[in-house]
Amino acid sequence: MDGSEIFGEELEKIGYNGNQRPRSFPVSAFVELHNEQGPLLERENIDIAAMTRVRGIYWTEYILNGRTAHDDTTPLELRNDAGLTAGQLTVFVREKAMELEGVGTVGIQEYSPIPYQCGC
Repeated sequence: MDGSEIFGEELEKIGYNGNQRPRSFPVSAFVELHNEQGPLLERENIDIAAMTRVRGIYWTEYILNGRTAHDDTTPLELRNDAGLTAGQLTVFVREKAMELEGVGTVGIQEYSPIPYQCGC
């Protein structure tokens, strides 16, 4: 195929062009078939499986504000480390996904210190 084919003609060629007009019969349900896009079936040596749930995608962008501090002279209890909080959030997302038997990931984390400003 080179992209110049017409959809109806291609359906006709493979004997799949049916004779019913669109919306000529009521639909009460439908099935959407997929190839698995992960390693689970192969790992279990299973040739076919039925879907048991559908996934939704949800994107969140967040900003965590911390405070820069000298790593040698600032005790841990006086730090406000946004990187630590981001790491804890990443662990939380994974644990919650496992608890719900779903999936979850944190894809991108960027760190950028805000220059120290003296409150003098």
